[in-house]
Amino acid sequence: MVDASGKVVMPGFVDTHNHLWQAMIRGGCTDRDLFGWFQACTDPQRGRLTPEALRSFVRLAAFDAVQSGVTTVVDWVDIFSYDLVESYIRALAGTGVRFTYAMY
Repeated sequence: MVDASGKVVMPGFVDTHNHLWQAMIRGGCTDRDLFGWFQACTDPQRGRLTPEALRSFVRLAAFDAVQSGVTTVVDWVDIFSYDLVESYIRALAGTGVRFTYAMY
């Protein structure tokens, strides 16, 4: 039991559309339209990802979500190689965030 006298208790938020792996390009290529953004920002980075780098970016984005009150994420993810997928899921599993790994 927690004494919450004088406090506001709220449920955790659910983020139903996120791309956690894109934390590495947050704020990048803001001068482009959507397709230009894909070509200049996401496409080049996707090919350079290592399991270690991906793990770091995903954990950073997950902890950022928690700080915003998000406890559950539906994470829409590109089709990655098996080692990247494994790294991605292990990174999220260690954050305490509940998640659905949704491939598109």
